[in-house]
Amino acid sequence: MSRLIAGKRLAIANPDRDPAGARAVELLRKIGIVVDDRNRAVAVAESTAGVISLLATNKAQLGIVYSSDATAGSAVALAMLDLPPIEYVVAQARDPQSDTRPFMTFLKSAEAKAVFGSAGLAPIDDAQAVGGKND
Repeated sequence: MSRLIAGKRLAIANPDRDPAGARAVELLRKIGIVVDDRNRAVAVAESTAGVISLLATNKAQLGIVYSSDATAGSAVALAMLDLPPIEYVVAQARDPQSDTRPFMTFLKSAEAKAVFGSAGLAPIDDAQAVGGKND
């Protein structure tokens, strides 16, 4: 990986605000690359969208983002390897004024699974879901 990066400008998302950026810093440290204000070879964008923008405008030649955030065909991105996936959590609202049941039902639908899949996300199946008393 060090040889792939050598001589190129690498973009990452702000590690203080973005999970992919934080994990990118960990990965870069493991291979001996320091991410700080003095290292001009690493551009820190505000977000993953900023990384994609730096790549699209040729202000960086490589970027580290989650594959689900990379735009196909528009940028060269390094996939995050050997890292656990991010799990997003959803819960039933306690406030009776906030009826979340329709949304929870949608999340289990074939339509939602198709949307998640087209975005590169792996939806959980019912066997993986942890049910609460309102499930």
